[in-house]
Amino acid sequence: FRKNTKKKNCVTMSYQVRPKQGGNQQQGGYQPQQQQQGGYQVRQKQAPSYQVKPKPPQQNQYDVDSDDLEILLDEIDREAEQAPKDDMIVGDALSQVRDEMNAKFTNIAQTMESQLARLKQQIAKQKQVNTQLKQKISLSDKQRDEFKQEAQKQTNDLSQLNGLYTNDAPQDQYQNLVNGIVQRHQQFQQALQQQSYPQNVGAMNKAWQDEIYKIIKAIQGSANASEQAAIVDELQNRTRELDAIKQIMNGDQPQSAMEDLADQCEERHAAQQGDPMSTYKAPGKIEDKDALKDNEDWENLLRDFVKNPPKGGADGMDTRNDLYLQELGDRIHDLAEVKNIMDKKKDENVPQDEVKEQARNLLLNVQKRHNDIESQVNDTVNQNNDDDKQRFTDYRQNDTEWRREIGTLVDQVADHEPEPEEGWWLDKDDKRRALYDKVLTEQQEVDILMKDAVYLNRELPDEKSQYTELYIPIDPINKHRMIGTCYDAAEVADFLAIVNPEMIDTRAIHRPADPEDPYPLTDKQVWENSCLLLSSCKAMALRLPSYQPHSWCSPKQHGALLVAVLHALAKERLKNYVNIEKHPEIIRLLTSQELNDDPEKVRNNLTADEVLKRWMNLTLGRNMNTDIGNYAVDLYNTVRAIDPG
Repeated sequence: FRKNTKKKNCVTMSYQVRPKQGGNQQQGGYQPQQQQQGGYQVRQKQAPSYQVKPKPPQQNQYDVDSDDLEILLDEIDREAEQAPKDDMIVGDALSQVRDEMNAKFTNIAQTMESQLARLKQQIAKQKQVNTQLKQKISLSDKQRDEFKQEAQKQTNDLSQLNGLYTNDAPQDQYQNLVNGIVQRHQQFQQALQQQSYPQNVGAMNKAWQDEIYKIIKAIQGSANASEQAAIVDELQNRTRELDAIKQIMNGDQPQSAMEDLADQCEERHAAQQGDPMSTYKAPGKIEDKDALKDNEDWENLLRDFVKNPPKGGADGMDTRNDLYLQELGDRIHDLAEVKNIMDKKKDENVPQDEVKEQARNLLLNVQKRHNDIESQVNDTVNQNNDDDKQRFTDYRQNDTEWRREIGTLVDQVADHEPEPEEGWWLDKDDKRRALYDKVLTEQQEVDILMKDAVYLNRELPDEKSQYTELYIPIDPINKHRMIGTCYDAAEVADFLAIVNPEMIDTRAIHRPADPEDPYPLTDKQVWENSCLLLSSCKAMALRLPSYQPHSWCSPKQHGALLVAVLHALAKERLKNYVNIEKHPEIIRLLTSQELNDDPEKVRNNLTADEVLKRWMNLTLGRNMNTDIGNYAVDLYNTVRAIDPG
């Protein structure tokens, strides 16, 4: 008020301010008098009150004593300083909360900016790769055109040979043809060098020249002109088929046109071998074995193209890159969803069942999204290109690792398994204990491991080994216990010895030095145990994602490899119970075709799973090839059908 009064005129009306003469006083203040015409009484909490009288309208000047006004303003300042500071304290607390929230949002924004920056860098790198690939494709198109022209000229060479042979040309005309081919090949090689073709085509040119020379010798020594005409006709048809394949790759013709090409090729080859039922009219019959073998290879190649149509151009690569970028964006959303789950986990007002349900839905949505995107990416892959197929395999592996990462986070947040007991001997090593929890697994793999834990509790009895009671039973059954029990590979190796005792020597398995006071095995001992286990699995011809011990010891690969090992051993264990040698009555489950087939082949192809399925279907009065929807329910009904009591 004082500042405004001194610096600028903020008064829109003129007042007379005078101390009240007489009257009641409150806390040393003054009671303002009533204004004669619509005046106001102004009061301020814990501050002196004043009598404010409007100056008569005819007066246009201030009638205030400056000394009295200064005294009043000083009293107002003192009262304001003595006023309670509660409002300011609340304001400071709100400011502190605001600053904390601003810091959190700033951190989130910085994280998102860094992720977007990395994403932009990846996009820039990918665009650079696309540019380089387009340049290579441009050069490749020019090189392809050169080869195409050479192929057409080679076809023309054969046509000239056919004309020379038909007209019984003299020897010098054959020599002129050979000389023209040599000169053309020199120009062809120079053109490819100018287009930066990395390979030397000299050997290919020399091979064609030798082939022409052989044909000339064969013509001069043989009177069979019809076979040569058939060979020339075959090469001309192949040239047209190559043009059609190019159109299919560019999208000018549908993929179904490839099957028509293969059918036409089959008809043509049948006519060239003298088949009277063929609709193609061949100029002659081919009897040369090498030519017939070459025709067969060409036809098989077209049939392969029917199964896996060739793809080309940059459109497929652009589509694939768009799908990759879409997946990166979805992964950022996945992280935001995990953060939301973590926030709800800390909120006592949110039911934990709701948190777990949200976590499971996240995993299911990620799995569904990966299936859809991988299917679309696979449509852009050239199945005839090994590098392209390997890139797709790497992409699927990356998706799997992401699901395991998300699954591990959700498992820690949503499931929140209780901390393992301090007394469990496999947790005595803190580093090893932390490693168990770092093993990445998908939710589906965790569910399988829980069932495997029950299976191992049943299949590994305490009397099997003096060390088995240290590991078995697995109780409580959770991810930490299951991973910890199987990580050192000792008990899994014992299980393999039960399945096939001849494949492993259990004396070579590392065990705790003191069964009375056990301690986890060292990293070296775990490595050697895993070597023994995986090499034995390989000797049993079990199909595993890896046979390397470093995969077993890697937190990223251990979960999937453990699931695969236990699954393969369980199938082998089932074979020990269900096989024709122990149960000859299984022969009743064979089909008529299998009964007439090779017994050894039937024995190898008839898996234990197939035997169980046929037996259950037969017992329940169904077709033996009916798929089993729920093994537990169908097995219960099967047992009831055998023994109703």
